[in-house]
Amino acid sequence: MSPLLEKVREAIQAFSVLAGEKVVVAVSGGPDSVCLLHLLKSLFPACPLKLHVAHLNHGLRPEATDEARFVEGLSSAWGLSFTTKTVDAAQYREKESIQVQARRLRYHFLRELARNNGAQWIALGHNADDQAETFLMRMLRGSGLRGLSGIPAMRDDIIIRPLLACTRSEIMAELVDQGISFVEDPSNKKIVYQRNKIRQHLMPILQSYNPKIKATLCREAALLRDENDFIEQSLSAILPSLEIRFDHRSVVFEIEKIVSLHPALQRRVLLFGIDRLGAQLGFEAVEAIRQQMMQSKSGAKLSLPQSLISERRGRGLQIMKTEQSSRRKSEWQEIEEKVLHEIKPSISNLNIDLPDWEMKLKVSLSHKREESAPVHSLSTCIASFDFDNIPLPLSLRSWRPGDRFVPLGLRGHHKKLQDFFVDHKVEKSERHRRPLLCCREGILWVLGLRIDERFCVKKNTASILTVEIQAIHAAL
Repeated sequence: MSPLLEKVREAIQAFSVLAGEKVVVAVSGGPDSVCLLHLLKSLFPACPLKLHVAHLNHGLRPEATDEARFVEGLSSAWGLSFTTKTVDAAQYREKESIQVQARRLRYHFLRELARNNGAQWIALGHNADDQAETFLMRMLRGSGLRGLSGIPAMRDDIIIRPLLACTRSEIMAELVDQGISFVEDPSNKKIVYQRNKIRQHLMPILQSYNPKIKATLCREAALLRDENDFIEQSLSAILPSLEIRFDHRSVVFEIEKIVSLHPALQRRVLLFGIDRLGAQLGFEAVEAIRQQMMQSKSGAKLSLPQSLISERRGRGLQIMKTEQSSRRKSEWQEIEEKVLHEIKPSISNLNIDLPDWEMKLKVSLSHKREESAPVHSLSTCIASFDFDNIPLPLSLRSWRPGDRFVPLGLRGHHKKLQDFFVDHKVEKSERHRRPLLCCREGILWVLGLRIDERFCVKKNTASILTVEIQAIHAAL
């Protein structure tokens, strides 16, 4: 077994990928993704995997059609199933950079393909050189711990990067040694892109000071990732007590619960809320919000990037969107997610993308019997239910006149959803945009506010369904 194959084998083991599981492999035709496909195929028979090759043509270059044919021919020669799709990433040029939109489209394509084909994993070909270059890119533009942590080896419990510990030179040597052909993307040599400038100009200069600079940068990213994980764990421990309220257009913080925290946790709490709006703000913007929170003046508004506004309202601080994304539906409409209906006791985790609403649901199912009384989380983005007591299927829809539910804490009394919105100061213009998780017998959860007591976890609950709301935004 070659040293490179051994690295990939160890990575696959670390990801807990099991023999026989299906893996969607993203293959552009370039050396990294072709080598990844070759190495995963070479794990047979020690770790037989069901590989499905995926190729997305972004419609940005004339030679992209030939690259798609190359990947299709390679898949056929190696006896692997293949799916390709062509999109027009250029149409989004005015809304965001083509690179960002191309990445967004690629991830959506891969996730959808994995879901439709019952794949447990999506494998990408990022390598150690990509990690070092990403570290420099984020350091130059200014990033906190989260950014400098670099590219994660695993993301969202489905995306894996088995080559992340392998250098580009090792990958090229493996391809030459095995006589495997690949295609070169000519845009990788254009210095109009920052990554290419770093790769071709900055990295050689740094190597003259430290010949092992790439390994050094990768090590720094790993260290910072551990420190970031520690802060994230600390954040998770205190989130239930902070009583953060949010919907898809705004997030509200209780100021007195946040100002006593360490500044590092204050910033991370603010970022937690901003994340749930699908936005990404830099240090200066987050620090401006933090300083606004420390002031005593109520009513002052702060204009922020990405069409956000921050405003103190009494004892609360609200961050809200001033304009809706053109991709968002004008009103929440009923949509049945069959994958929710198909939850079985054998399934432990599901990630369900709802890209039109810029959110996803992370669903998990656990089985346990406890004699102690259940503890209900105060978090507004996570809710747990008695799965055996829910008449399926589940659906997401908007508020309808006459809607009623039994809010947890009202001792079994029904309440009109309209009155509940009034009590919680949800403006009329926002009520139709507040998503509701429903089953055949009614509302389970007014997302971000309250669950229905009829479906909550009880003392004798055997199967617990936990649903977490997460925002979708572009990321590596």
